Amino acid sequence: MYSDDDLEGDPKSFLKSWKRDDSFLIVDGDAEEDIKRNFRSLEAAEKEEGNYSNSSERIVESIDLVRMYRVMRFFKILQGFYEGNLDLTGRHPMRFEELLPKWHSYLPDFLELAICAKRFTTITEPLPGRRFKQKNYHFDDPEPLEKFKAAWKIPPCLDFGTLLDDTKHTLRTIAKASGVVQFQKLCLVDCPSEVLDHIFSFAYLSDARSLSATCKQLRQIGFRHILSFRTIILKRERSFVLDLEKSGLTPKDHIATTALAARDKMLA
Repeated sequence: MYSDDDLEGDPKSFLKSWKRDDSFLIVDGDAEEDIKRNFRSLEAAEKEEGNYSNSSERIVESIDLVRMYRVMRFFKILQGFYEGNLDLTGRHPMRFEELLPKWHSYLPDFLELAICAKRFTTITEPLPGRRFKQKNYHFDDPEPLEKFKAAWKIPPCLDFGTLLDDTKHTLRTIAKASGVVQFQKLCLVDCPSEVLDHIFSFAYLSDARSLSATCKQLRQIGFRHILSFRTIILKRERSFVLDLEKSGLTPKDHIATTALAARDKMLA
């Protein structure tokens, strides 16, 4: 169960994030294959460093995290079209037309599975004197649930109760909106140029470059922010003092000559 707006990931940044924390999430076009490939690369690097560890368990865990995220995002995106909630990727007809067939395929399969589910209630007491009722679901034959999860790539960590709650909430959202989809009418480029210019003023140089590369309008507005300033750090050569003595120039003139030579070398 995948949403249509998966992002492309960078293997290098993926490995860096994994080294910082085992709790990471990567989402891209072929996230599961990327996870396997990235962990194999990490294993090879660890072997070279003599610090080898089997990453098979982490691969499975990471794939489950990706699948869990995608299932949750699938419901949220679909609900957003009917609620009018705007996310970063927009509510456009083309995107909705890609999601709707998935929903129409998922719903009959889920309703067929729901017939086999039996609900029971358990009472938990996390604190003395405080009892809570918790709904759970049981399948006499677990095979339909396993086939359903395998077909829709749903991880084991998502139980039937969670899927039922998300499905019911999505159906209520569609019913509340009377099935009317709220497509996005305004986009970023519809804002006045002064507003877009103000947005660019908050962006880092790298972000301003990325934003200005999306269309001609943003390129024209963002051009002055991209070229507003440039910081160049000149690395002094070890022979700087000796060259200064040999040149016979003043320190100020020698620094200027060195800077120009470094600039020409950089632009060459």
